[in-house]
Formats: sequence, structure tokens, C-alpha cells
Amino acid sequence: RITILDAIAAAGDLSDRGRRDNITVIREEAGQKKSYQVNLLNTDFINSPVFQLQQNDVVYVNANYIKLKETNFDPQVQRDLQIGLSVASGLSFLINLFLLFKR
Repeated sequence: RITILDAIAAAGDLSDRGRRDNITVIREEAGQKKSYQVNLLNTDFINSPVFQLQQNDVVYVNANYIKLKETNFDPQVQRDLQIGLSVASGLSFLINLFLLFKR
């Protein structure tokens, strides 16, 4: 017998990007898949029908807002920003060098 807490601990615990208030447990009952929402921030989760996991239960930890924002971030924008900052840094260096030798 394993509890939802045991399963999360065996998986390496929740990272700071996992939502503790929205964990989904998918269980097959009478040939149909049924999903349950578990809120670990509320102590009533101990009374949940999925607190004790059964064979073939799937535990899914939803991502929090920070992780979702990171996954929707366009890498091309980050690359362009890095190139732009490098060019600006190079120009700043050249201007400072010019002003230094002009004196």
C-alpha cells in the first residue's frame, strides 16, 4: 500500500514549479478512467478516495504559473535580446575607448 505522499516522495518530491493545490490522480474504475483533483495545501486530502493509491493509478502534478510562463517563452526573443545586448556592449566599449584616446 502506498499513499499519494509516498509516491511523490519516491519521485523525488515536488519541485518549486509544481502546484501543490492541483494534483491530478487518474484511476480506472469499472472500465472507465476517472480523474480526481487533490489539494495538498488542504489537510482534507487525507480523506480523499485517492489518498491510498491503487495499482495503475497515474499521479500528475500540474505546473504552476512560473513554469507555464517559461514554456511559453519564445527562445527566438531570448536569442535576439542576447545579440542586441552584445552589440550594445560592444558599441559602448568602442565609444569609451574612443573617448579615452581623444583626451
